[in-house]
Amino acid sequence: MEAKQEFETLYDGTDLTLMTKTREVSVVKVRKLPVIEMPRLGLVFDDEAREIALYCGQSPEWAAGLDDDSFEAAIEEGRRLNFPHFAKWQARRAQARELLNTKQNSEMMKRLEPMMEKILREHLAAVLPSPASSST
Repeated sequence: MEAKQEFETLYDGTDLTLMTKTREVSVVKVRKLPVIEMPRLGLVFDDEAREIALYCGQSPEWAAGLDDDSFEAAIEEGRRLNFPHFAKWQARRAQARELLNTKQNSEMMKRLEPMMEKILREHLAAVLPSPASSST
C-alpha cells in the first residue's frame, strides 16, 4: 500500500482546500465512505451537489456554492476515493442477487414440477387415444 493510500485509509479520506463562489476558503475532509453508506452513494449519482455533500459531510446547498474549480476538485477526489470500493460493493450485491434468484428459481421449480407433470398427463390423456379405444 502506498503511503498516500495508507494515510487516506487511516484518516478515512483527504483534506481539500476549497473555495466558494463568494471567495470564502475552507479546508474540508473528503471522506472515504464506509460500506454502510454505499447505498446512499448509489442514490446521489444523478445529483453531483448531493454527491459532494455526501463525501464532505456538508449540505447540497453548500456544495452548489463552491466555485467551479473547487466543485470539480471535490467531485474528482470523492470519486477517486470511493468508486473502486463502490464498484466492488455493487459487484457483491449483483452476485448475491444472482445467487438468491437461482436458489429461489430452483425452489420454485421443485414446487412446480409435480403440478406441471399432472397438467401434462391430463393434456396427453385428452389428446391421445386411450389404449382401450385404439384396439378397436
